[in-house]
Amino acid sequence: MIKQLFQIVGEDQRGLFRRFVALVILFCIAQGVSFLLLLPILNAIFDPGSPDLWMWIVCLVFSAGIAIICNYFSSVIGVHLSLGISSRLYHRIGDHIATLPLGWFSQQRTGTVTRTISSGTDNVVLVFGFLMTPMLNGIITPSVLTLGMLIIDWRIGIAFLVAIPFLWGMNRLGRLFYRKGDGGMDRAAAAANARIIEYVQAQPVLRAYGYVGDANQSLQKVLLQQRHASNRHLKSTIPGSIIFRIAVQLVLLLVVIAIVPLALGAQISPATAIALIAVVAQFTSSVSTVADLGGGIRMARSSLRKIADILNAKPLPVPDKPARPSSQHEVRLEGVSFGYDSHSPVIQNVSFSVPSKTTVAIVGPSGSGKSTLIKLIARFYDVDSGRIVFADSDIRELATEDLMQHISLVFQDVYLFDDTIWENIRIGNEQATDEQVLRASRIAQVEEIIRRLPEGWDTNVGEGGHSLSGGERQRISIARAILKNAPVILLDEATSAIDPENEAAFLEGLAEVTTDKTVLMVAHRLSTIQGADQIVFLREGTVTEIGSHDELLNLNGDYAAFWRERAKASSWSIT
Repeated sequence: MIKQLFQIVGEDQRGLFRRFVALVILFCIAQGVSFLLLLPILNAIFDPGSPDLWMWIVCLVFSAGIAIICNYFSSVIGVHLSLGISSRLYHRIGDHIATLPLGWFSQQRTGTVTRTISSGTDNVVLVFGFLMTPMLNGIITPSVLTLGMLIIDWRIGIAFLVAIPFLWGMNRLGRLFYRKGDGGMDRAAAAANARIIEYVQAQPVLRAYGYVGDANQSLQKVLLQQRHASNRHLKSTIPGSIIFRIAVQLVLLLVVIAIVPLALGAQISPATAIALIAVVAQFTSSVSTVADLGGGIRMARSSLRKIADILNAKPLPVPDKPARPSSQHEVRLEGVSFGYDSHSPVIQNVSFSVPSKTTVAIVGPSGSGKSTLIKLIARFYDVDSGRIVFADSDIRELATEDLMQHISLVFQDVYLFDDTIWENIRIGNEQATDEQVLRASRIAQVEEIIRRLPEGWDTNVGEGGHSLSGGERQRISIARAILKNAPVILLDEATSAIDPENEAAFLEGLAEVTTDKTVLMVAHRLSTIQGADQIVFLREGTVTEIGSHDELLNLNGDYAAFWRERAKASSWSIT
């Protein structure tokens, strides 16, 4: 575990970590020596004519002083390491998560990540404050006592040597019991965590259909499974703990039984016998401490493994020498195929281009792969075959920062941060002036929202923007994308929740700011589609038609049928 801890400690803290471990080791050695010094001190006390009593007392004071000083400074350094590693772990995990493909984030894995970040990092940090010193003390101090006893009385030393592998074996046996219930508890906890997050996020839907409280069977099921897993885990740890404690007490009893005949036979003095019993008690106490901390140590190891799993997850490949995007912001798909798994292709041999400074609309039935295409262009995933060319370079040859700098994204599912409306828009470009923020807000029809809110721009939108409607969140997200002023804009049903009046004003403003930009949009609304320079019709992951609105209507194929159905649906009314 020390090796794993050393790997997650930053370069700037590794020297401090080495000093911390060295001080703890020195403390354990000094403590063991202090207990061994009880033998000559007690012998000197019971021998009035001994001239060595004060010498041994001075040695004890010196050894105990070293132990106290080392323990103090190791505790101080441990606190500093805990604070530093806590901050570093959060940053490392956060930075690494930002490089992972979205396909890595399944619902189950999201629950595991959430649990690891919230409690796993705390378990690791506690190692420095509470676990490291007693853990090493339970290993080093018994070793020092054993070595000392071999020098002082080889018979007791041999008993210690026999006791160490015996106790180690009993501890291993206890860990086998523990492992049977450990994995199941972790899996059940991750599943429950994911389901609780889903339960909180889906409250509007759940309440609408009466799936709250006991009625939500899926939540009740995972909570019951977690309860059963916790019970199994508890039951699995009890036998191992009992076995080890019995073994420790048995060692203490057997060594004491061995000491008594030696004292009665005058082979050792009564003072030596008393001191040996004290040393044996310390030996078993130190070993027992490791067992007492076993749960915390195993939790820390488990957390370290989970953190390592996250940090070892492969990010999207980054080229050693990234290409530089050209000034021609054309997007071109060449024979692109992709599936979220190897058995279910979503996109099949798709080829089309979005010329620089033009607008292209992707339309088609639900589930045809439109949103997936947008995500592939933004390189949320890598294609299985073919390639996507952006600004004259394969996007896999571009640095992620360069690609993201040239793209503004607006999705149907908008996420806003728990901050004010003003700051949520300003995230698009933190160097933007107030005038630029206001202009982007005006184009996206955000000013109409501001006029209705008592706190105006300072209105806090809540986590995820829950205090605003879907249409209001979309408008803020669009303003954020406009403020970024990237040469390429990707819109995925960006106006699906906006009312027709605001959509018309938005489209007019969007046309004003996109005259020199490349726009690729997924849309269903006729007003949005009709104004595109080119339309790509997608069905079951395959491009069936490409052309302008008039060209595709004259073709009288898939797009024409789609257009007629949409026109018919838009004329429906309730009388």
